[in-house]
Amino acid sequence: MCACVCYFKAWCIFSVNLIEGSGPGSTFSEGTTGVRYRASDYGGLSADCAFSVTVTVTSCPEVESRSSASHRTQSCSGARGNVYGSVCTHACQTGYQLQGSKVVTCQSTGQWSQAFPQCPPLSCGDPGSVAGGQVQCAEGHLFSKSCVLQCNSGFNQTGATAVMCESNGQWSTQLGQCVDIELPKLPNGCPADQNVFSGPLESPVPASWVDPVATDNSGQAVTLRSDLQKGASLGLGVHTVEITAHDQEGNQASCRFVVTVSARTCPRLTQPTNGHVACTRRDVEGSECTVTCDLGYKRSGAASLRCTNTSQWNTLMPTCEAILCSQPTIKHGSYVCGNGYQHPAVCTLTCGPGFSVQPPTDIRCQENATWSRSGSCLDYEAPQFVNGCPDDVSVFASRLGTDTFVTWNPPHVTDNSIDPLTVSSDVLPNTSFPVGNNLVTYTVTDITGNIKTCQFTVNVSALYCSAPGISLVYQTAPENYSCPDGYVYGAACTVNCTQGYTLVGERRIQCERHDNTHPPTMEWTWENGISGKPLCKEDQCPALPAPKNGALSCHLGSLGWDCLMTCEAGWDIPVYTRGHFYCLNTLRTWMPAERAPDCVVRMRPGRVRMRTSVFYLTGSCNTSLDSLRQEFVTRMSNSIFKDACVNVPSCSVSNVKVTCGEVASLRGRRDAPIDEHIARLVRRIRSARRLSRNTRATHYIVLSVEIHMPYEEETGSPEEVYKNYVDTNTLLLQTLKAEASGDKLTAGHLVVGPSGLGPSSLLVDCPPGTLQKDDHRFARRFSCAGCGAGWYMAVNSSQCRPCEVGSYTGLDNAASCTPCPPGRSTLTTASQHVTQCHVIM
Repeated sequence: MCACVCYFKAWCIFSVNLIEGSGPGSTFSEGTTGVRYRASDYGGLSADCAFSVTVTVTSCPEVESRSSASHRTQSCSGARGNVYGSVCTHACQTGYQLQGSKVVTCQSTGQWSQAFPQCPPLSCGDPGSVAGGQVQCAEGHLFSKSCVLQCNSGFNQTGATAVMCESNGQWSTQLGQCVDIELPKLPNGCPADQNVFSGPLESPVPASWVDPVATDNSGQAVTLRSDLQKGASLGLGVHTVEITAHDQEGNQASCRFVVTVSARTCPRLTQPTNGHVACTRRDVEGSECTVTCDLGYKRSGAASLRCTNTSQWNTLMPTCEAILCSQPTIKHGSYVCGNGYQHPAVCTLTCGPGFSVQPPTDIRCQENATWSRSGSCLDYEAPQFVNGCPDDVSVFASRLGTDTFVTWNPPHVTDNSIDPLTVSSDVLPNTSFPVGNNLVTYTVTDITGNIKTCQFTVNVSALYCSAPGISLVYQTAPENYSCPDGYVYGAACTVNCTQGYTLVGERRIQCERHDNTHPPTMEWTWENGISGKPLCKEDQCPALPAPKNGALSCHLGSLGWDCLMTCEAGWDIPVYTRGHFYCLNTLRTWMPAERAPDCVVRMRPGRVRMRTSVFYLTGSCNTSLDSLRQEFVTRMSNSIFKDACVNVPSCSVSNVKVTCGEVASLRGRRDAPIDEHIARLVRRIRSARRLSRNTRATHYIVLSVEIHMPYEEETGSPEEVYKNYVDTNTLLLQTLKAEASGDKLTAGHLVVGPSGLGPSSLLVDCPPGTLQKDDHRFARRFSCAGCGAGWYMAVNSSQCRPCEVGSYTGLDNAASCTPCPPGRSTLTTASQHVTQCHVIM
């Protein structure tokens, strides 16, 4: 590089000149060329700088030799012909073919774009072969080379003997041919003469032989022809066969042989005794001979004989033997044969006594040594009972007249035939018979269907005890007997005493038999003998009169009587008693009163009330209890409460009482179930952390809820009405639980949950002077009853009191008793049900 620096501004004017080499844009030759510049200023001072330019030429490998031995010509551009960008063009001489790319270029990589092409000589291919000669190509099949034809011995040559491969890749002409002039040969001559047998019944046989060996100098196949074709039918006699061999050029040679055809024969047959033989074609091979026998004889052996190709008959000559049937037999009869048993003998059927001949009457001995279809001897006589039927049987019935099994010896039977008999009966021995006359029928049947019957009677008599009565108990006390099976042998009766009498001894007696007499003696028995004999003793308790409009249901036990009072429809037991009365034999007094009260009119309730409680937890009792009550009533009235009153649509929340108290006061108290419930509620809510941390549940609030439902009895029976109110009560409780669980009953900071509901009760309001009976709840109905005559219930009281001596009342629901008028008085208290005043004596 050259650089110029001006130190003084006044001398910075200068010139730069090329003094050696070429300037920019010039063409440089291969190799290194020097370049020099000189800078001069106006003061005559100068400085030189020099550098060199090196040009390297990319070249490909030297091109191959252009000698004529390669038969290829080429022309390359450029001075040297092998530098980058040089192009070489190639061509082949006549008779040679270009193989490869015609144009090859030197590339920037220093390699030719393709390999240089070759010019191998053209090939005319194989000139082919000539039958009967050899084609010889000493120098191959390439351009300018020749092939020569030479024929084998026995062949004449025709046409061109040599051809040359020309520049167009074709042979100069077509080779000639080698013509066969030599005859074919039969080296082993014709087959030997043949002697063959005709077919069955002297039928023609097909000609057959093995063709002779034929050869030819051409090596090609030789065709054989004969004047008699293979497979042609040859009859009896001598036949000459000529065979001729032909080659491809028509040259031929021939030979001859003889085929003689004769028939096979079997030994001549003789006529059989009692028969004769007939043949289809004498005794030659294939002839069929049939042997037939005279009448009364049958053939023993084959039906026919055949002469085989071994000149022997295929089986032995059969014989004719007499046809003999076996001696005929028949059941219940016999046959009479006048001419013995040889075919065609005839026999006549006869039958024994009691049998009739069934056609056909005659049988014939057949050719197969069997008799023709036989008739039969038909049995027309019925079987017999040897000693008749069994005698009639009379027995006494078993216990209760059931399972009376009777047995007897079955009858003996016989028949004119020896065939088995079928004996049947509508009843078999050791069968259970009912009471009465039972007819038994036996039937015997033979195999022909003849029937005989006989009958006898089985008489079953029942044994009875006399009707049980006063004589049984040795007293005139009233008693009755329950005998479900009557008085038959084995029957049992239950002894019962009428009211006022008690049974002493066995309650159950049974009818038994004693077999020491005939007929057996029948009597009633009991388990414990004399000591257990039933006895009705008069009771010690007085009779208890039945109430008016009602009844008593009494039971006698081991200690005494027990009675329950019941009333007719529309009537009820007085409210002060449960209607239960009992009397001990040792006391002879009815308790709790000497008589049952009369039934009172059943009163209709006014309304039904459901009573329950809702519990709240709070921090103090400062909340306005009246506002809490009003808010609860409003919430319930606007809730789904109304939908719960499906059975009593007019039910309403009309009475809510609010109380408040301290939670601490509940500790240790066990006399208040509601308080215990509140204590459990406090523990549950605290454990569930339902209150905020800033609120302490120090107090509780109880809402005593009372829901009123008018009593309606027009919808059905008392039991159905009761069920409707119970269902309504259940729905109302479910409604309260649903409202509470959804916090719909929560007021301000007060908290209530599902467990905050108290127990529920269902009450009725009865008319004045009446009360709801507790036992009616168990009967699942609502009703009100008064105190009854001789009793009264004071106003604002819930207890029945008897009228004092000297007063009375005749009403069921009186509020007070009326004093007796002067001169009259009640003799006893009203507990004895004296409901009117009597004159004082």
